[in-house]
Amino acid sequence: FFLGEMGKKGFLTPKAIANRQKAKGLQKLRWYCQMCEKQCRDENGFKCHMMSESHQRQLLLVAENPQRFVQRFSREFETGFMRLLKRRFNTRRVMANNVYQEYIADKEHLHMNSTKWTNLTDFIKHLGREGLCLVDETPKGWFIQWIEKKDPEEEARLQKLARREAAEKTEEERQVIAIQLQMQRDKELAEQRGELDEKVEYTTLKREEGETIKFSMGKKEKVEDDKAAVAAALVSASNPLKNSTDKTAEIAKKAFGIDMTTSKKKKTANEGKRSMTALERIMHENEERKRAKLQVEEQKQKQEQDEALAAKETQQKNKTKKKKKASSYTEYWLTQDIVVKIKNKKLADGKYHKKKGYVKKLVDKYTAVVKLLDSKSSLRLDQEYLETVIPAIGGRVLFVNGPHAGLLGRLEKIHTNDFCASIQIREGKQKGEVVKSNYEDFSKYLPKEER
Repeated sequence: FFLGEMGKKGFLTPKAIANRQKAKGLQKLRWYCQMCEKQCRDENGFKCHMMSESHQRQLLLVAENPQRFVQRFSREFETGFMRLLKRRFNTRRVMANNVYQEYIADKEHLHMNSTKWTNLTDFIKHLGREGLCLVDETPKGWFIQWIEKKDPEEEARLQKLARREAAEKTEEERQVIAIQLQMQRDKELAEQRGELDEKVEYTTLKREEGETIKFSMGKKEKVEDDKAAVAAALVSASNPLKNSTDKTAEIAKKAFGIDMTTSKKKKTANEGKRSMTALERIMHENEERKRAKLQVEEQKQKQEQDEALAAKETQQKNKTKKKKKASSYTEYWLTQDIVVKIKNKKLADGKYHKKKGYVKKLVDKYTAVVKLLDSKSSLRLDQEYLETVIPAIGGRVLFVNGPHAGLLGRLEKIHTNDFCASIQIREGKQKGEVVKSNYEDFSKYLPKEER
């Protein structure tokens, strides 16, 4: 029964095994079709492929805008080559041919004959002109070296990580650091004033027999206060009618080398408990009123600044939201398992115009293989030749662009005047929410079980 089921076209027949062995590894470049990305094993297979209907359809597409396809192939070849150079060799100086040999070792690589460069030398010169690599020609051949450039996204990530580490420091660590900094500043100020105590070497008490020990408990502040009082008395005696505080301070500084302002502050602090006179009480009340008025003005000014800052932050948040919403839209929208409609009138003389099909496979971000619903034939088309399909009310849709891209939904209502529709989201965090979406941002969903 097993051999009968397998038949002549079975998976384990000698011919099938031989064909799979022949398909392994690299094949000849002259039997490769870059437009269809198909590798043929021999000249006869390549000839049959050139005469096939799928190749002829792809040839018509390329003939409409050949320069666009060449540019895309060139961009893909350059991206793959630079990715290999960066990952494999990094900033080392290496022979260009060695990098190219490793690149073409991949069976699915993009061939150079489909790009705008005729040979490897032209491509290497292009890399040097664009500043992507350091190139130099030697008798052994061309050598290249990848230029490492700073990635702005990586720098932003490192800065964000540094800010997070700084914020994770505990309050106790910050207090310890603040105390150490304060001690260091005080030490520097003491050194500038010459008040830093010299290092004292402590030893055991040594005294001879019968020697008495005397301790001096005098205070330096009291001596300075006495000197200041003597200076004030001298000024008052010399000019009893005009007792000038500035003159007293000047005489005290010249005669005794002390600062009268410091002594006066200390004396005022010591005599703060005595009762104030009527004049002093009035002056004190005036100062309190001025101080209260200043505090009210400062609070009002601070409140205005806080309100202005809050308004600025709100405006900045709104701008950020708008930018985030705008950044969620991309140039490409093709997604697998959606129904699309062909809008190109020139394709095959209008044979496929307004035909519907579903996206079977994505070739890249802008190109997909579309299988038609009526004829079951497959076409490789660019998104420029396609448009989205709106299902009936209650039908399932898939968001293809915008902030909800990739989510499934159900069509609730169509707003013809606004060119949009109301869709209920059926999955994710916003499940059950009804949002408005433009026609081009969603399309009919067709899963595999319904095809």
